[in-house]
Amino acid sequence: MDQPTAPARRDAIENRARIVAAAQQVFAAAGRAANLDDVARAAGVSPATFYRHFPTKDHLVRVVLDGFYRRLLSISDEALAAPPGAGLEEFLVTAGHEIAAQRGLASHLWGDLAPAEVLAELRDRTRCLLERAQQAHAIAENVTVDDVADAVRAMRGIIEIDGSTWHRHLDYVLIGFREGLHTAADDHQSSHAASSLRISGHTGRS
Repeated sequence: MDQPTAPARRDAIENRARIVAAAQQVFAAAGRAANLDDVARAAGVSPATFYRHFPTKDHLVRVVLDGFYRRLLSISDEALAAPPGAGLEEFLVTAGHEIAAQRGLASHLWGDLAPAEVLAELRDRTRCLLERAQQAHAIAENVTVDDVADAVRAMRGIIEIDGSTWHRHLDYVLIGFREGLHTAADDHQSSHAASSLRISGHTGRS
């Protein structure tokens, strides 16, 4: 069997790169509604060339999502190089810009196609950023990595509705992270204190 020539291999590599770049743009804009014909057209390749590289939509989606979440990993690495007290905030702000620019690539839209291993790495990096911020007394001790993940999910939801207002939401979240989160135990203590005041006031009037 003849081996492909160097120019043919180079063309194949370039075509694949064009398809992935075009898919990132199309999927980022349209999410699951993205059409593969639109991707092939944006990449400037024929359907035959397209399907030679990616026989199904799922194949292409996995490659695009892997690239997107590895970009978030790179952002977390950059944040880890920042001062401990600033890294988590830097990561959340930069990730917010990235998510807003590529809203159609959100993991909840794609289910099992999202790269589980990369998402697990991203969670570990987020935990590290949180612990560093807490050690620097920049974030309250009762904030957990799940709280950070919930904040990102909420930010993503806001971005899906209006991509221009997520900054304000994140500012409020960060204020809460710095001051400490309100817990069910706090509610119980507040309720008990209020009841005690009511009882005390009633007794005083008797």
